Amino acid sequence: MLLFLFLACADPAADKPKAELLPPSAPIQPVATSAAPVQAPNAAPTTALPANTRTVALTGSVGFTAAKITKSHDGRFNGWKGEAQLDGDKLVGLRFTVQTATVQTDSPKLDTHLISEDFFNSTAFPEATFVSSSVTAGAPADAGLPGATHIVEGELTLHNVKKQLRFPVVVEQTPTGIKARTEFSINRKDFGIVYPGRPDDLIREDVLLKVDISTGS
Repeated sequence: MLLFLFLACADPAADKPKAELLPPSAPIQPVATSAAPVQAPNAAPTTALPANTRTVALTGSVGFTAAKITKSHDGRFNGWKGEAQLDGDKLVGLRFTVQTATVQTDSPKLDTHLISEDFFNSTAFPEATFVSSSVTAGAPADAGLPGATHIVEGELTLHNVKKQLRFPVVVEQTPTGIKARTEFSINRKDFGIVYPGRPDDLIREDVLLKVDISTGS
């Protein structure tokens, strides 16, 4: 028992905000390239758009930290696309599409396992997506993310499971656009990823997602 306690690694998601699961709602319409604003579920259609509303491409990184009892692994997705919708210089929408087979960690063996049926099952479910339904300025003091300025709600589709989430984001204005970053955890079992790991080295249920993005001019 003492040896087990010595080998056990800290949970990387323990001190990070956990995404709040929201009740299912009406389907979210994707962010349109024609610069139509993202509508909250059941919201009335917008008839007049601000003249300077636009959709812009995102750059940056989409990654995660996952852990077993004895070790954690940092990973990233090398294949992803993202869009932000800006009303002037104000962030009003986000959309991401991630190619799950492009996952990369510190272990090629683990990468192969992650795209298998035990985890992402990338052959059957090649993409994970997120589409926001609202981006709200202001974050509560107990949001859990230092410096959080906004709350984002939207639909995450992973492993062919759709969940409505709410999580905090830090948004900063730059001379050429915006920067945004967040870290929050999800429970992989909520998305049907239930592989337990070895009996003597179980995989933790919470996975820490890490997103760091920016727009250009």
